[in-house]
Amino acid sequence: KILLLLAANMAFIANAKQVFVAPTGSDMNSGTITNPLKSIGEATKRIAPGDTIYLRGGIYHCNAIVKIATKSGNSQQMTLLSAYPGDARPALDFTATAPTGKPGITFSADYWHLYGFNVTHAGKNGFRIVRGNHNLFEFLSAVDNGNAGFQLAQGASCNILKNCDSYYN
Repeated sequence: KILLLLAANMAFIANAKQVFVAPTGSDMNSGTITNPLKSIGEATKRIAPGDTIYLRGGIYHCNAIVKIATKSGNSQQMTLLSAYPGDARPALDFTATAPTGKPGITFSADYWHLYGFNVTHAGKNGFRIVRGNHNLFEFLSAVDNGNAGFQLAQGASCNILKNCDSYYN
């Protein structure tokens, strides 16, 4: 039984998709490591529960709120949005949207794991978690935003913020 369970788990991992995003990418690209997308929004359209979106290192000059409201994972298949291992730490810079007083990332999906990047210069919250449940926010930084770095609102529950920094907000 244990071998059968391990084989089934390995089959799931083998089917998980990876989508890559880079500051120099294009949303017309395929989303592979050699042809990355430009935006997280486009990447979320191309994934399913249990898939991974990797952010390559660099500064992302964001011209709009990043909305993560679809493609919820589930308790067996969390969706991962992560810095790419070995790259410089990605930074999402919302300077262009700051005058609007809007948050950087609005998050209302379930069973996601966000890992290893910065959100800066948003007009309001760096991360605004609205009704999102059972998520893990880990090794994230919210810096120089116009309000709280992280805000949980409207019934967001069962979320873990682990080793996150929030300062100069």
